[in-house]
Amino acid sequence: MLTCSPSALQLVTTRLIEVASHASQGGFTHNLQHLTQDQSWELLCRKTFRGYECPESLTEPGKRIAKKCGGLPLALVVIAGLLEKEEKSKDLWENIADRVGSYITKDPKGCLDTLALSFDHLPPHLKKCFLYVGGFPEDCKVQVKTLLKLWMAEGFIKESGQRSFEEEGEIYLMDLIDRNLLIVADKSSNGGIKSCRLHDLLREVCLKKAYEENFFKKMSMPMSNSDSFFGFISSMVKQRRLFTDYKVLCKFCSHNFSTHTRSVLCFHNNQQFDVRTTRWVPSFLLLRVLDLLNIPMFSFGKIRMLVHLRYLAVWLRSHQSSFSEPEASKSLFSKASFGSLQTLIVKGKFQRFIYSPHNMVNRRHLRCDRIDFSDDFFVRQLFNLQTISRLRLDHKDQYLLESFPYIKKLGCCISSRSSNHRSLDFSLLHHLEALNVEKFSYDLLTLEHPIRFPETLKKLTLKGLCLRWDYMSTIQRLPKLEVLKLLDSSVKGHLWETGDEQFHHLKYLKLEKLNIRVWEASSINFPRLRKLVVRRCEYLKEIPPGLGNIYTLEHIEIDYSDSRVLESVTRIQEAQRETGNYDIHVNFTRTDPSC
Repeated sequence: MLTCSPSALQLVTTRLIEVASHASQGGFTHNLQHLTQDQSWELLCRKTFRGYECPESLTEPGKRIAKKCGGLPLALVVIAGLLEKEEKSKDLWENIADRVGSYITKDPKGCLDTLALSFDHLPPHLKKCFLYVGGFPEDCKVQVKTLLKLWMAEGFIKESGQRSFEEEGEIYLMDLIDRNLLIVADKSSNGGIKSCRLHDLLREVCLKKAYEENFFKKMSMPMSNSDSFFGFISSMVKQRRLFTDYKVLCKFCSHNFSTHTRSVLCFHNNQQFDVRTTRWVPSFLLLRVLDLLNIPMFSFGKIRMLVHLRYLAVWLRSHQSSFSEPEASKSLFSKASFGSLQTLIVKGKFQRFIYSPHNMVNRRHLRCDRIDFSDDFFVRQLFNLQTISRLRLDHKDQYLLESFPYIKKLGCCISSRSSNHRSLDFSLLHHLEALNVEKFSYDLLTLEHPIRFPETLKKLTLKGLCLRWDYMSTIQRLPKLEVLKLLDSSVKGHLWETGDEQFHHLKYLKLEKLNIRVWEASSINFPRLRKLVVRRCEYLKEIPPGLGNIYTLEHIEIDYSDSRVLESVTRIQEAQRETGNYDIHVNFTRTDPSC
């Protein structure tokens, strides 16, 4: 950041965006990015060889070392100091490339101590959130929506004023990103943050601080020696949070231990669970968080004993689970069980849950292959419910949507019996921001009445609905829509003529598996479009040339289809360059026609 006065030019550096913004009033703020791989290699060579050329034999391991420093100049300088003093042999450099992190942490100048200063200055609530990310596997891209739910279940997030837990959690996340403690890994279609990750060195800081503060423990199976195993199990008893694998949990099946553990997250699995594996549950009756999403299971088993759970994520392999029948479902989610559960995620095909209103008061997020509600569900409104996916809407569900007036994200499938009913009127959901509507599997669906959407909608995905293209005029009028995905015959017909109306705020448009042949549009229709994705529209003759005049366009992704389509994309790219936009990215992808 530079600040200027009549007599002086001042340069101020900081890791905190808030500090830079406050200090640079009237000045210039430059946000430094992580170095690219080429820049990292250049810096490593400059610091290691001091102007001399890198020997050809060291280039390959040297570039691996540079890459593993993650674009962090401090890490590159530290490792270069080591390389400069050591023998310039290929074997040594390959050895260092395999263990870059361990060499940097031994730096006598205190590389980690320097990075730890950023952690030491965090407020208490952010320290917990930051340390928690360190429990995930190395180089893991952590899904933001999952992380926020976990923070919430752990009690790290406190409601503030009119903001919800989720909104407050997003503020926490952005604070850590603005402090350069978390790295944005992927962005969502509307430009939001989809996933984040930790730099390897900051992960070392996390692990060191977590050990010092007994914040969590990462564990895997020890050697088979009985004495070491008893000590191993004993060390787990008082651990509040455990990041582990399935083998550790299985060992509790044959040992009578009671733990104080509140959270168990399993990320690794080398072989399948069997139906007996939930016998470890009685040792963990105080659990609030249980994540077994990477562990294939065949039954809930004793998990229903965990009455304190706030977050539960499981993977059920059976296509017809023991709780898929209505009576079994009611016993699983009875009034006495899972009364505190905020988030339920069930991975696996054909898992079906039937909910009654008695066990849903604290639910905020539900995700399953199919979700049904009991006939008396509409008698109670659930003000906490934020997310549902995949809810089946049938002809009898006309009042169901009124049961969750504050829902923000909704994924649903509709059957042919619901196609002519007001259950497709989503306009009463005044807080809905993201909606995914698709037809129920194998149903022949023809909508007799148009779907009604709320004006709050920002993201819309339609699949298999067989709408007419003239219905797009209704969608165009949605004032806040930023993302539109039309998939798998969601719209039928050969001509899409967008007319003079605008998608005022649309940033992302995806067309996939449609039978469209002619698309007539201009830059007027998409004044803020940033990304266009067209896949498997095999009859489409060209992308409208008028899109080349959209000044905001940044990215076009298209599969190898008709040569005329490819030529039209090339012309759009040339038109963009004529306006000075040389940064537009065009990706040509190959799609398996059998998919």
